Amino acid sequence: MTQIKRTFKWIASPEKLKTRKNLLRLVGLAVLSLLSFSLKGFLDHYKSNETFSDISEWVFFLLPYWVSAPLKSDPVLPPAIALLVLMLTIAGIILISMTIDGFKNSKKSPLPLAKFCHPDPEALKILEAQGATPADFAVCGPIIEICRSKKIYTDLSISGWDCHPSNETSDVFVRHKSSAAFLHEGLSEDEPSVEDFEHNGKKYSLVETPANFLDSEGSLVLCVQDTDYRSVQAVQKRIRNDPLFAIHNGSIFPEIQKQANSLCLHLLVQLADGKILCMQRMSSTSYAKNKMSVSCEEQLAFEDMCVEKPDIMGHWFKRALCEEIFPLGAIQPAQLEMNWKKIEPIVSDMRVLSIVYESNYINYAIVGYCRIDCTSEEFREKYQEMSENSTGRDKEGIPCLLTEGQALEFVVNGKSRATTLWGGDQIEFGEGTECPAHPSSLYRLVLFLTASGALPGQVGKEIAQRIASEQRLEVLQDELNRLLRHEKSS
Repeated sequence: MTQIKRTFKWIASPEKLKTRKNLLRLVGLAVLSLLSFSLKGFLDHYKSNETFSDISEWVFFLLPYWVSAPLKSDPVLPPAIALLVLMLTIAGIILISMTIDGFKNSKKSPLPLAKFCHPDPEALKILEAQGATPADFAVCGPIIEICRSKKIYTDLSISGWDCHPSNETSDVFVRHKSSAAFLHEGLSEDEPSVEDFEHNGKKYSLVETPANFLDSEGSLVLCVQDTDYRSVQAVQKRIRNDPLFAIHNGSIFPEIQKQANSLCLHLLVQLADGKILCMQRMSSTSYAKNKMSVSCEEQLAFEDMCVEKPDIMGHWFKRALCEEIFPLGAIQPAQLEMNWKKIEPIVSDMRVLSIVYESNYINYAIVGYCRIDCTSEEFREKYQEMSENSTGRDKEGIPCLLTEGQALEFVVNGKSRATTLWGGDQIEFGEGTECPAHPSSLYRLVLFLTASGALPGQVGKEIAQRIASEQRLEVLQDELNRLLRHEKSS
């Protein structure tokens, strides 16, 4: 009954209905109705005690009852027949549409993320060390994309893997590897000790291989292992002290990663009026100090792993939204659930889009999308209302808003302006500004804008021309430096 209700609820939304799962629901309902009518026809024929006089009787008997009855001018179940025909028609249209879309998509290459942004030289060196090239993995700045959902549509609300807690099932499963803690190898005496940190909390490293991310049903499977804050920070200190440490010790393949890392959720949050939430991070944060984040980040925590397995990803999303986007920080699990109920009615989508490797941090991250069903003005009002009676939010930065045009400007020009949520001040961020972008902000915006169709076309040409122009300048600069060195030597 639940499946029937959900199918008819989604009939009003063709994009949501146009999935294999709901096509099978429609076909299943049609087949069930067909069998029911055929059974009724058989019973009617059996009760009549009639024999088959010729081949035509066999034909009428073998034909489904919902066809034979009208041919015999027998007014039987006309509403049911009309409903069955409607279901079969919708299913047929959806099947044809999916076949055409599949044919078109088979000719399309993956989202051309690499042509919209420069790969960092260090990221390319890491790929080279792993025997890979940008042709194998999309590279956006220091971000290396190692897994992306095949279901990326212009409507991001049906893209990727669904993990909204209100749904009966989740498309994302987080499995805890029951083995020894995954700690940083070879901590030296000059590196951080437990006493250096007020809380040496438990963290989780991603340890599964990209090839095993997907199971037979197409669900996303993440396998994590224990580590701790001290071990992760020791790795970060080595990266800061040795520019080559990440190149020689990092890996895009989690199964051979030897350094402790903390799996993180990088979330892009969009409001109903199309604006994107972002945050200018404070200097007191552990990562990406003073940088513009689109929209927030939250590491997988012990309290997420304590919930039932199918709900781990959903709980992670809920905690990130309550603590990072809304002023609804929680100390106890019960308090988080109470806070979640305050925002659940306006949170319509929670989707996981891809998995990336942060080459500058030797870390893995889940890239997600969330939609909040309220405009920027309504968001301000709700935020203010919740601030008056809450335990506060994680004070990691200044909340800001970014329009699609400002996001495009950042992708094309490398810098743009964001508007603070309170006061409406303009904050310039990006290349050559006092507020650089978070390392994965460019990737998140490129993925979002490419999927929504905002990047292809003229904007894509401008970006491609800009990259080509900069590459030519680099070649000319190298040639000039070579000539200068030659002149000095002679």
